[in-house]
Amino acid sequence: MLEIKCPAKINYILEISGKSSDDFHIIKTLAIKVDLVDTVYIEEAKFGLEFSSNVSLPVNNSIVKTVYMLVEKGYIPHSNFKIHLQKRIPLASGLGSASSTAVEVAKALCKHFASHTPKLEELVETAGSDAAIFYLDSTAVIVKQFSKFKFEINSLEISLIKKLPQQLFLFFLPSFKNKTKNMYSKLTPEIFSDKFEELLTNLQPFNTFEAVFPYKTFLNTQNLHLSGAGPTLFSTEQLEGGLPVQIWR
Repeated sequence: MLEIKCPAKINYILEISGKSSDDFHIIKTLAIKVDLVDTVYIEEAKFGLEFSSNVSLPVNNSIVKTVYMLVEKGYIPHSNFKIHLQKRIPLASGLGSASSTAVEVAKALCKHFASHTPKLEELVETAGSDAAIFYLDSTAVIVKQFSKFKFEINSLEISLIKKLPQQLFLFFLPSFKNKTKNMYSKLTPEIFSDKFEELLTNLQPFNTFEAVFPYKTFLNTQNLHLSGAGPTLFSTEQLEGGLPVQIWR
């Protein structure tokens, strides 16, 4: 049996600097993986793919789609598996769990069958844009996305990782319908900025979406920051009610 740990991510810095020629938002982020994890268990089955979870998920979820893609592209020989997902990361929290589980499953199965890792664009197709964050086996990743399939990804230098807070505190607010679509629809050109390198040098939390976040009052009352498009907030300080998480090693 394979047991695969799939970490959540926090967008410690997330800057939207404009739109590309195909009307796609240009995103630059420093994403940190933390030890809030989902666990996937895989064992071989006699015939067909059997998926189960401790929470209700669509039948054609990111893990299932990714496994079928691996077979179709020739990375693994078959899809005869029993797969169980044990979730701890809250659903619809913006912490990248659907991408994390799919990418980590792909890596584990390819390693199991002595195959190479799929191309990033193949994983983005089945697991979403956050697949870029989990593509590298790194604690902290710099991702620059210029279109749906055009990325630059690099690991953050170890010297800078050591300067990051080693513990963060998470707060889970209620999600809202069509969250990501609604957040992007509220962005206007005057909100865009182009200071990512400066933000990276200072390692101070920043998120363009905070300007349009519907729960802005939560951000203004304490040292709270938005991760991704929400609704999860994080703090570098110990605040009452926060879930403590450590940087993923």
